[in-house]
Amino acid sequence: WDVPQHTESVSEKDGVLTITLGNLSATEDKDLTIGFAENEGKKVIEARIVTNSDYHAYNTFDEPSIVNEEEFTRIKWENGHLMVTLPKASVVELRVR
Repeated sequence: WDVPQHTESVSEKDGVLTITLGNLSATEDKDLTIGFAENEGKKVIEARIVTNSDYHAYNTFDEPSIVNEEEFTRIKWENGHLMVTLPKASVVELRVR
């Protein structure tokens, strides 16, 4: 059995798709292409990432800001598809309307 290289989850509420992507690799970025059945007029309304340069990093009650959530910018639209580059050891949330 092989461990997947990435994970994904999608949900929809009030016309907004929430796409959560995780790159499980500790050493390599992952390029993904996301297609939509109905892509006309779609736009990313929010993109956030949780990561740290040290994939062993974690937050504690004493140090709650070691791993932070921040804006994610490694996305672009190309030919109606959303192109995403996930950094190694990261979790990304995209909200698309």
